Amino acid sequence: MSKKVSPTCVFENERVTFKSYINEFTPELFKEFDSKAEKIGLHSKIDDLLTGKKVNYTEGLAAWHPKYRKEAMINENDNGVYDPFDTGTDYDKGIKLLELYDLCMSSKNIVTIGIGGSFEGPKMLLESLEASLNQDPLDIFGGKRKYIFITGSDLTEFKIKTKGLNPKDTLFFISSKSFTTEETITILKEAISFSSDMNRFIAITANKSEAKKYNINNIIEFDKEIGGRYSIWSDISVLIKWLTPYAFGGFIEGGRQADNDLKNNESYLKFVKYLAYSDIWLHNYKNRNSRAVLSYIWGWRSFPDYIQQLEMESLGKQPSKDSEFNNTGQIIFGGYGPTAQHSYFQLLHQGTQDVCVDIIACKK
Repeated sequence: MSKKVSPTCVFENERVTFKSYINEFTPELFKEFDSKAEKIGLHSKIDDLLTGKKVNYTEGLAAWHPKYRKEAMINENDNGVYDPFDTGTDYDKGIKLLELYDLCMSSKNIVTIGIGGSFEGPKMLLESLEASLNQDPLDIFGGKRKYIFITGSDLTEFKIKTKGLNPKDTLFFISSKSFTTEETITILKEAISFSSDMNRFIAITANKSEAKKYNINNIIEFDKEIGGRYSIWSDISVLIKWLTPYAFGGFIEGGRQADNDLKNNESYLKFVKYLAYSDIWLHNYKNRNSRAVLSYIWGWRSFPDYIQQLEMESLGKQPSKDSEFNNTGQIIFGGYGPTAQHSYFQLLHQGTQDVCVDIIACKK
């Protein structure tokens, strides 16, 4: 009989229960890392992020995804429903959004073209909402429409995924912050050839002038201060906002609550610090350079892909010249748990590689 192992760190709130079984990362090590963090001004850096100050020194920009979460218009008196058409005093923009919404709702096929954060985030959100709304009487994800995500530059993907679609019933969302990404533009040109109707294209971008070069007039803009890997909080997710404003409102509220807790809830801040410190310690001192993220929730089957892009794109850089740590981000891999079990669990359980593992499950 195997010996029952007790967790070394536990955190729980109304949304999540976290348990860590990293026995070697002791409270003494946590205090040591917390002291290091204090010396480099971690709390002031968190404040800079949350208050919209410049934190991206490479590009000289702020990172506004917390601002988007904070300022999102949510009707608190209507069970937290998000209002995707509230544009303040910009009435023309609001009317245009309603017109594009009607165009979307009248289309049988919705094709989203993007890469990186413009692909992984919306795809993950749509899959998770589709699963959670399976019993919803509105049945917005039923057989009425097809939702297709296309990425990369291999035209074979486009041809296979659009085979049999009627161009007159097909609407294209082109999601690109810069609107210069080679893979996205390659697929865009193929889509234009397929459709030949530029009224059936909606560009979502921070670079409106570049989108206009392709004769796209239906343009939804977001700020250049939104990093691509964080664009899930912006209008890159406009399709999900339109389809399920209630569910998207809950998503925004969750992000907003996390921001508030990071600043005001000591136990939550300690939990986040534990995640960060233990990763840095395992990577730099224990030579555990890889981490598997495994979701046992079908609706979250793309969550490991999103985390891979989020972490490796964010942390895949050279260390600061002033840092004592030589290793930055870990190698992230993973997938849907039941499939992964029959792909590489033998290596995790009995192989010679030392790999960290995050397992995500739902009590229901």
